[in-house]
Amino acid sequence: MPNQHKPNSPVGLLRDKICYYWYQGKNDKQILRHLLDRHIDTTQYGLGMTNFKAIRKSMDLLSTRQQGHTVMSIRGAVEEIRVFNTTAGILDMKSLLLKKKGIKVSRAVLQEYFETFEPELKQARLGRKLVFRQFWAAGVNVLWCIDQHDKWKYKFGLCFHVAVDPFSGYLIWLRVWWNNSNPILICSYYLDAVSSLGYVPLLTQSDPGSENVRVANAHSYIRQLLDPELQDGIQHNWKRDKSNIKAEIEWSKFRRRWTPGFELILAQGEQRGIFDKGHPLHILTFRFLVIPFIQREVDEYRERVNDYPKRKNKRKLTPAGRPSDIHFHPADFDSVDFKVSALTTPSYDIFLPSRYRLGFPPSTSSWQRRNTCLQTTQFCSSSHRHLQPWRREFTSIWACLSSRWLTFGTFLLSSWSRLRWPSKPASSPLKFFESGAMVW
Repeated sequence: MPNQHKPNSPVGLLRDKICYYWYQGKNDKQILRHLLDRHIDTTQYGLGMTNFKAIRKSMDLLSTRQQGHTVMSIRGAVEEIRVFNTTAGILDMKSLLLKKKGIKVSRAVLQEYFETFEPELKQARLGRKLVFRQFWAAGVNVLWCIDQHDKWKYKFGLCFHVAVDPFSGYLIWLRVWWNNSNPILICSYYLDAVSSLGYVPLLTQSDPGSENVRVANAHSYIRQLLDPELQDGIQHNWKRDKSNIKAEIEWSKFRRRWTPGFELILAQGEQRGIFDKGHPLHILTFRFLVIPFIQREVDEYRERVNDYPKRKNKRKLTPAGRPSDIHFHPADFDSVDFKVSALTTPSYDIFLPSRYRLGFPPSTSSWQRRNTCLQTTQFCSSSHRHLQPWRREFTSIWACLSSRWLTFGTFLLSSWSRLRWPSKPASSPLKFFESGAMVW
């Protein structure tokens, strides 16, 4: 008599998906349900809980109980994470331990750890007052709220930019650069997101400002191209006086949860007299080292925000769950997705002047193009050779640079003399890099 059960799905096809869902913090039942609903052809294959647990265990993805961590066993990992995440509470620390260390630990163990080793930090996180405001969104991708964050602009010369879907809470992008005033750069964030996702929302929304004009024009053009009936309208909302609530909420969380630890590290340069904001060589080297590192860290922060379930709030009508699940699978939460499919890649030629493209193919990410403008071939070759060994250990950056400014400056200036100048050369290396007018 043949076996009444279907054969198991090939393990090789499931490993990446199991790993992805496990690092999202989902339990066995949730992971197995997603595999059966989204990734396994159930007409040919099956998978039961017992076999799934065996596969997961063979991948060294142990559950919270199987790892069996205690207050003392997680102490070293928590202290290492605490260097940059100085204000992380139970939920943030639980997510950080999973993402960075692969450690699954119960809430009770973390609570005991904080009460034992960090009672003053726990007390500081209590008693925050919230102000409630109303915000309406009919479903996923009705609106993308974009906003800039310039709190670090004059302190460290770094600027952040975000786009969020207010219904799901999904962060579309979170970028760092040394400029938030360039409308071409801001528009490139939007075009990169559309190219990656393959769709656009019904509307975009931002504060009034010249830096957001190209996003409004680009989105309106794409919507009008896909729907000729929209020819007479701009598909963008302008919000004044902190009315762009969802983006402001994300910045409030960002300032509270992510910023403090990194501010302490970055501030050490000026405190020790190592870093001079007015020195072009210092600024270029700082950007070369810090921007990729900060971008990697904010990418991890964005991933944690998108993958971690938010608490149920009785004041909200939106579904509770992981923002990534709500955004990409709204039907599972009885919600509607209003995305407009954009099957053709947006033309960068329309919105980005040729001097900013520098001959890169349209498939090249705009951030990579900007990064290459900052880091020329000669600049990268010398900087990688002299600074890459310390780039991995960011906490010691100032100690390394204090003794390497002169050596690195010699290589930079020698590389500078070999560059081909544009028709109107800039007055200094800094202005040349900022202009984006590189000639290859």
